[in-house]
Amino acid sequence: MNVTPDDGSLHSGNAKKYLGHRIVLRCRGELSFCGIARNILDINHRRGLLVETDSKSGFSVWCPLDYIKSVTIIPIPTGDSPPG
Repeated sequence: MNVTPDDGSLHSGNAKKYLGHRIVLRCRGELSFCGIARNILDINHRRGLLVETDSKSGFSVWCPLDYIKSVTIIPIPTGDSPPG
């Protein structure tokens, strides 16, 4: 499990390590989203992390990097490894 510091230091360089991983994204303002980190995008001149919350529909949430309070990687066991 990997958690970002709560000091606003998340930026595109260190946000890349979350891409492709299942995460819990905690935002300032007490919003939280779970899903797979898919991309780092610029929208309205702000860089943010795109999290796909539903893989069947492709529904995703974009959050500006400076609004992210923490990111936790959630390890998902494969068929080869037991949970725990």
